[in-house]
Amino acid sequence: MDDLPFNILLGAIQLSQLHGCEFWFDPQAAASTLRKTNKELTEFLLSSSTGLVVTEDELEAFTSESSAIRVLSSYPNLKYSIVKQGSCGCQVAHRHENGALEQCSIQAFDIKDSYRDSTGAGDSFIAGFIAGLGKGFELQDCAILANAVGAATCMNSGAGENVAHLSQILSVLEKTSNAKPLLRKLGHN
Repeated sequence: MDDLPFNILLGAIQLSQLHGCEFWFDPQAAASTLRKTNKELTEFLLSSSTGLVVTEDELEAFTSESSAIRVLSSYPNLKYSIVKQGSCGCQVAHRHENGALEQCSIQAFDIKDSYRDSTGAGDSFIAGFIAGLGKGFELQDCAILANAVGAATCMNSGAGENVAHLSQILSVLEKTSNAKPLLRKLGHN
């Protein structure tokens, strides 16, 4: 990303936003160097994003903040700040239309007996979160769904066609009592 000309990136994001698209940013491996090598690009990406998705290690390196909600305080255009915490779950913060901030922390699902590989889990996690938003779910349910999708993906080997299937996600959700209301919303009892 650091190699892309700034004007190309700017144009692509502005064009997508002009057409009603949201820009979600997950810096992944670039998090540790992007802020150091291109602060202007980092600030632009953070101020143009609908959501920022980072791991705990990336959070401070990329934003200089220590929690999801503090990131929202620093970037007024950002609506969502998500900190993936692997086998510990996630921390999610949201800025409502009225400016009020909401945060929740969700514990991970215990899949240690079924764990195979974490490849693709982070991308699957955010796909689950955004799918929950698309269904109109509350913040906590989006985070529970995201954790379930990420956990179910860890039960397979590799990404691509090997990410979690719906049956695996539902199976993960069925194993915990705090997911019962979400299962009902998904149409599965």
